Amino acid sequence: MGVTTATHEFKSSIPAPRMFKALVQDSANFFPKIMPQFKSEVVQGDGGVGSILKTCYPEEGTYD
Repeated sequence: MGVTTATHEFKSSIPAPRMFKALVQDSANFFPKIMPQFKSEVVQGDGGVGSILKTCYPEEGTYD
């Protein structure tokens, strides 16, 4: 297990607050819809503030 950081900047017609909500706040629901290999589960809490969310990106997955 390790920690990886990546950055990518792109232009979008979607307003920044909506993009942030989808990619950060709703990532547990959004990513499995667009990347079936992505797994997410709530480890502790109800999914709100203070909750712990575990996310898994399989090594064999492609994220282009």
